[in-house]
Amino acid sequence: MKLFRTLSAYLFSFYIASQLYFHYNIRKKFMSKEAFAIATNDIWHKVSLQIKNKILKLGGIYIKLGQFLSNLNHLFPEEFIEPLQELQDRVPNRPYKEIFQRLESELGIDPNDFFDYIDKKAIASASTAQVHFGRYKGRDVAIKVLYPGIEVSIANDLKVIYYILKWINGILIAFPYQELFTQLKSLIQQEMDLSLERENTVKMRELFKNDPYIRIPEPLLFHPSKSILVTEFVYGMKITDPQFLAKDQMTKSNIADHLIQAYIKMVFRFRFFHADPHPGNLIIEENGKICFIDFGAVAKITAKEEEALVMILSSSLISDYQGMIKGFDFLGILKENTDRAKLIAITEYSMQKMKRILTNLDSFQNISLDVLNLEEDKIFLKKIQTSIQDLIAELNLPANYISLQRVLAQLVGNLALLDPYKSIFDYSERPFRELVLNGQNATLPFQILWDGLNSVLREIGSSLYSFFKKRQL
Repeated sequence: MKLFRTLSAYLFSFYIASQLYFHYNIRKKFMSKEAFAIATNDIWHKVSLQIKNKILKLGGIYIKLGQFLSNLNHLFPEEFIEPLQELQDRVPNRPYKEIFQRLESELGIDPNDFFDYIDKKAIASASTAQVHFGRYKGRDVAIKVLYPGIEVSIANDLKVIYYILKWINGILIAFPYQELFTQLKSLIQQEMDLSLERENTVKMRELFKNDPYIRIPEPLLFHPSKSILVTEFVYGMKITDPQFLAKDQMTKSNIADHLIQAYIKMVFRFRFFHADPHPGNLIIEENGKICFIDFGAVAKITAKEEEALVMILSSSLISDYQGMIKGFDFLGILKENTDRAKLIAITEYSMQKMKRILTNLDSFQNISLDVLNLEEDKIFLKKIQTSIQDLIAELNLPANYISLQRVLAQLVGNLALLDPYKSIFDYSERPFRELVLNGQNATLPFQILWDGLNSVLREIGSSLYSFFKKRQL
């Protein structure tokens, strides 16, 4: 079974590579530029659908790989990214007998004798574990359990994935596969240790203990366990629930306000944040509190990263593009061989373009891919003889780059559901002023720092908004 799974992954990768090689090296010779561009979009979409279906069959870590790839919109075209986004919510459940075996092995006794009750139907499933409703010592609980044998399976699959990524980098498309694999491996290892997730939950619960709008579930079952996590069960609705979406706008706007405040606290005060705020990890209680669940994916911001952010934002305000690049350099993003002149040119082009676009918009929600005119970007990049992929290959991606990108994109998508009439900046200005600039981080006048934040984050967020809104609505 293990050999067949490995062989299947390798053969499928060869099949996908063959399609792309044929398209770029043979079909291209017999097509006009316009026809080839259309065919390229089609082949990436077709390949993505094939990969998604294969990943669902392989399961396990390959689902996590698909979810990981779906966040790399800076490397792959939208036609490839969009189908993979469905993997965020389409992880098949495992049979309960497998979960029972893992529980029995870990607890040392029959799970039915340990818990008062366990529902055999899973209420949530992920690439490495799934969650069942239960009761423990008279309390309703959520029981998260790793799949049996998942550790061995993942160790083998990681080796296969590394060689596949290396192979693709060598013969198809150049990308920082080693850095991306390192981030993927770190993410997987973090989520595989449920005792670490418990520690993260306890820490975040302590940080938010006095917040009247945020709730973190209480972990139970205090003996250390890497394969079982038991927390109190929280009743409520997801923000995608039709019943919640039918609520009045003031109620939904309050939720949006509290969500953004929570992230400003996590990033700028705690420097420790929940790195996967998709709708399934946010539960809205009847009293209006937001409950964060699943702390398997968390990330941290260092003091140096915060200092570099201030440098970048303050430089962007006065259109000091060289100063912005110095901020990236201070952050350690740039390699010695990075073409800084091209990076300055791209930064200047992007900032000026976004300023032009924003002057013609009444709302952040009006930004679309048509407004962004991506063909214009391709012409500019061709003019300076580079591409985003080439540029990314010259950068040292920060360890938490994927986490930051994912959080920003998911917050934009969540706010599109909660309030289609306001932007993330409408909700961020007041709490940013009160929680950051009036505290220990108030190193610049508010208007300077806030304007800089707007110009940079609008540039990043706008290109993500249309895509994520379409995926979640």
